[in-house]
Amino acid sequence: MTTRPFGARRYRPALPVGLALLLGMAATACDTGTGAAEPSPSKTTGIAKPDFGATTGNAYFDYAGKTSYTDGPGDLLGPHYSLRIDSIALTDHLTKLQAMRFVDTGSWKPPEYDTLKPAAGHRFLLIHAVGPKHNPALPDYKQNNAPPKKVKGSVRVGDTVVPLPDDLRRLALSKDSAGSATMLLSIPAKGTPLLQVKDAGRTQSLDLANGRRGTDAISAFYPVRSGKDCSTGALRQYPRTSTTLELSCDSLSLQPYAEDGGWAPKGKAWLTLSGTTMTAMQDIGGHPVPFGADLDVPKSFSLDIGNGTRVTAKGDALTGRPVAPGTNGLPGVAASTGPYGIRFPVPTDFRTGTLHFSPHGTFTLDGKHTAWSPSKSPEALRLTVK
Repeated sequence: MTTRPFGARRYRPALPVGLALLLGMAATACDTGTGAAEPSPSKTTGIAKPDFGATTGNAYFDYAGKTSYTDGPGDLLGPHYSLRIDSIALTDHLTKLQAMRFVDTGSWKPPEYDTLKPAAGHRFLLIHAVGPKHNPALPDYKQNNAPPKKVKGSVRVGDTVVPLPDDLRRLALSKDSAGSATMLLSIPAKGTPLLQVKDAGRTQSLDLANGRRGTDAISAFYPVRSGKDCSTGALRQYPRTSTTLELSCDSLSLQPYAEDGGWAPKGKAWLTLSGTTMTAMQDIGGHPVPFGADLDVPKSFSLDIGNGTRVTAKGDALTGRPVAPGTNGLPGVAASTGPYGIRFPVPTDFRTGTLHFSPHGTFTLDGKHTAWSPSKSPEALRLTVK
């Protein structure tokens, strides 16, 4: 009598969602003569290899040993990822139909077994992920699509670390997504599984038995405090022309990590603003010329945080290639746009402060250097995060 053990391959993005991979089926004898305590095979039982694992987008989560978290879904959030787990299953078998969810039916024959069991000393862990409540902390990664080199995931059971069989992005769905994903791993049979995610050099863990974050959780992510009404600008006006410099703010938040600043020092956080810089020159005579700016951020931005303390900003704010007059539907206006991202070091308990903007840097008018002398100083802007 013979049996064919299952083995796993890594997920291939080109395959349809919901299909995982098998290394294949290899014939083995019932008694290998090694004395190993393998599960007893039969004509209807398949034995998985120790590294068996895959991911599926199949919506069904009907596995034996299923546990739903009584305190609600477990969330992990980092600079580049957001993850929500609402249930797991720990089981010693999969039915044929369940196993087929992790089989590439386009390349392999369906399993020949009615039941799939883990290798000796192992059990199956199935992790069910749903759409997270929040986007990743950094606005540039709101699609939850950080490359694998930025975010690494694993499951620790005692002293054993089991790498995830697929890219963590297979579990990190888009915010409020109606879909779900299930990741299957083969783990040691004894011990509590902990999901560990390393992002920007720091690891956070989630106890998969109850969905609770570990003591290594970074409190500033739960929640990430944010605000609105953070746009500002300056105006230089003459009898026939006017030149404006506007900062259209898309994001205001209090972050423990910034891409260009790393992790904030202990007791500090980064108050970050990002958006679009736009300069525009309007000529009532119909002869506008491009006006550009490359701001000296520390000299241009400061923030009063109370108790007589004012801090300066770090980052970049500049305009890009000039836009021809009329391109934006504004006849007689020549505009230039570009990105900006600035950050202030503030205490972790910061909630409100006053932003001051006084343009300093390099300015050009029709490609030639020019000075900036605003007709009116910009008004101070109150910033608040909640």
